[in-house]
Amino acid sequence: MMLQRIRELRAQEDQARDCTTVEQLRAQATTPVVGNHIPARATMRLYGKALFARGVHLTVFDNCSPAEFAASSKELQSLTHSDQQSVVFRVTVWGASLGDPKFVVGAKLRLRDIRDISIWHGILGGVCHYEDIERLRD
Repeated sequence: MMLQRIRELRAQEDQARDCTTVEQLRAQATTPVVGNHIPARATMRLYGKALFARGVHLTVFDNCSPAEFAASSKELQSLTHSDQQSVVFRVTVWGASLGDPKFVVGAKLRLRDIRDISIWHGILGGVCHYEDIERLRD
């Protein structure tokens, strides 16, 4: 039974959709998947974080170099809130804390299994468990 579940998990990893841009995640939100859940994985830059009742909300945007991150962050601050929502992805992370060392603004994060990717009132969002996120080195 356990070996069968391990094989299933490995097969899911092979079928996962890898994303490095917010646009790729937005395309997934607007294209419904019929049948079994196909995991979405993403490598993104952490732009901001906020506390919520059972974890944190992370705001991330496209994977880029540290220099591009600095320039993009500065440009993003000059946009209206509405325009910002078109270029960021908000992920709710269950079981996380704001002070966690992996959630440093500017860090490159690997989100291994993003669930419930959708657009709600113009905000692109999804859910990921804390254990499915790792901080990558640049």
